[in-house]
Amino acid sequence: MTSERWARLCADVYCGLRRGAWYKVINAGTNHIAVDVEGQRVFLPRDVLDIVDVRPALWSIVIHTDNSFSFPPDQGKHYAVCPSCRDRQVPADRPWALRCRRCNGLYEVNWSQPIMASDAPYELLSNTG
Repeated sequence: MTSERWARLCADVYCGLRRGAWYKVINAGTNHIAVDVEGQRVFLPRDVLDIVDVRPALWSIVIHTDNSFSFPPDQGKHYAVCPSCRDRQVPADRPWALRCRRCNGLYEVNWSQPIMASDAPYELLSNTG
């Protein structure tokens, strides 16, 4: 029996996945992985993903830049991503845990492994060719 696997971006690429969010792996090939993004299969090179056998239950911290997509720059320099519903929140100070305002889950915050976003995200498809 194969367990579910989960993946998130570990490279600064623009491909429709939310930085810091975990996605269910649907199919894993030698070079590419298919993940479920809101009911759609998204294929990504294996080397741009962190893949784990158990879905993490920690908030991910994402350090964003002025070029971060879909996140207002006046919200600070980092945000947290809920491990359950992928909602984003800006934590006050450095709490050890956060309650998600969307799904109401209470999870610890993973401050030890922030995800860094560069100033110049690139299109994934233009670099896999």
